[in-house]
Amino acid sequence: MEMKITLKVTRVNSGLKLVEATNKFGVNKDTLSKYEKDSYNVPRSFFAKIEEV
Repeated sequence: MEMKITLKVTRVNSGLKLVEATNKFGVNKDTLSKYEKDSYNVPRSFFAKIEEV
């Protein structure tokens, strides 16, 4: 069984609620939710932004 580490799991394990994460990452709730559901279409700029946090 392959184990995946998703954006949502990472956020939850960091103790952040969706709204808290959106404030830290500078994106709206719908955008972050979309990224969490389909992490294959997340822009590289977003990953660079969350690395800073």
